[in-house]
Amino acid sequence: MIAGQCLCGPRRSTLGTLPGSVEDPVGDDNGPGTYTYPTDGAFNPGSFDLTGLDVYRDGDLVRFVIATHGEIHNPWGGSGMSPQRLNIYVRDGSSAAVTPMLPGTNTFTEGAWTYAIVADGRYADAAFSGGVYDADHRRVGAVTLDVDPSGSIVATVPAAVFAGSDLAATGYQVAMFSDAEDGEGVGNVRPIYSAQCAQGIDRPDFVGPFRGGGGAGSFTDQDPSRDTDTSDSNAFDLFTGARPQPEVMDWTRGPVIAPYLALERAADPGTDPGTDPGADPGPDPGADPGTDPTIVIAGGTVAAGGKVTVTGAGFAPTESLQVTLHSDPVDLALAASDAWGAFSTVVTVPRDTPPGAHRIEVRGAASGSAWANLTVTAAAAPTGTLAVTGADVPILLLTALALLALVAGAALRHVRSRLERHRP
Repeated sequence: MIAGQCLCGPRRSTLGTLPGSVEDPVGDDNGPGTYTYPTDGAFNPGSFDLTGLDVYRDGDLVRFVIATHGEIHNPWGGSGMSPQRLNIYVRDGSSAAVTPMLPGTNTFTEGAWTYAIVADGRYADAAFSGGVYDADHRRVGAVTLDVDPSGSIVATVPAAVFAGSDLAATGYQVAMFSDAEDGEGVGNVRPIYSAQCAQGIDRPDFVGPFRGGGGAGSFTDQDPSRDTDTSDSNAFDLFTGARPQPEVMDWTRGPVIAPYLALERAADPGTDPGTDPGADPGPDPGADPGTDPTIVIAGGTVAAGGKVTVTGAGFAPTESLQVTLHSDPVDLALAASDAWGAFSTVVTVPRDTPPGAHRIEVRGAASGSAWANLTVTAAAAPTGTLAVTGADVPILLLTALALLALVAGAALRHVRSRLERHRP
């Protein structure tokens, strides 16, 4: 038994009285709905399937308890676990700034984060081994693992690491990846490849048994990511709350941006919460805190005349949005946020846009504006034409004059010839 005060917890009666929960559906360990497990027996069914989070304060320790639907095996000699790599992100206040998770995840959070707790049983000396990382990716604390093979991972962290943070009131994002050693992928995260690659088409023999399938890219040894396409998230499962996970993780709509979930509070089982008319139930922990909207531009650079994906969050639900290019305002498109205030749209940058630094604004009548920087490069030359430079102009002009002279000369000779034939 783990003693201590539970800040939140789903259902483990052995851990004491549990006042609340953060839960995740069973059977959604397939990313956007297409991901498949590696075929090697080390990846037992359900072992990447997140089902709940408990956060406990135990004296000078904080315990993060993650439940999985499948058993947690340790086939490769890790510290209690080896195929799994677990990330827990702690929200930075009420921030809504779209922020990358740790390297190699190919995933963003809907708001900045202050800490990332990494539970990884292998490679203690790796660049992103198990530990607590701050927003600058510095390792600021250690994580001790306690794994119950039936389906529970307990990551224990000294409470001093979170000094000044209200862990009971913040938001959490939990993501499950596959563990990698250095050289197998960026940030000790294994890539998830396309279904064709995982099935043995144009890939090394180890991909099918030891890498997930159903993603975007194929294996390459020419890039540290070991992946030809990093637009898809490498997470098998995310906490998405009321939002459909296939929609959140659909990388074809833009970057994968995961929401934060609040620690839900359950009523004290010894009281009737409806009898005290003077009690303030407080805000709905699942409600939108009313933060400013934010947008992100895939890649951040586009050639004039090219297309770019703009993704955002934090807007009012089902709101009409105007997408505009600045500094000389040019309206690019109309978009609409979904029921959770998120959107993704592809816009075309006008071909006559001058190269340099620009900004894109997305504006909603209720939400106001969100801005992101965009670098525009020179437009590519149209197919079948040659670019004309300043140095080419005199040459082209002389060539044209020479052609005109030839045409004029030919016409003059033709006239003279006709006149000579008609002389008396």
